Amino acid sequence: MAGTAEGQAVATSNLAHRRDHNSDLTHQERKPRTDKPMMEVKRLPPGPVCHVADVDAQANRDDNELAADSAADEISGGGFQCGKRRG
Repeated sequence: MAGTAEGQAVATSNLAHRRDHNSDLTHQERKPRTDKPMMEVKRLPPGPVCHVADVDAQANRDDNELAADSAADEISGGGFQCGKRRG
């Protein structure tokens, strides 16, 4: 879990295995479905609980650290709003 300066948790991350359905290919071109491990970062209360970021756990050895950094960057810095992307 990621926390604020006061030590209160503001986010959590969990490892999820997502299905890759190769949806952009035709039925004949599709490969067998595969699972892809992803670290999902979620915002915790107070305020709404929502999705913050995904970290590709297969491509990044330090996926836990990257997930914590994502939470710190997005939430702890202030100004984060669920449902609105920063750009």
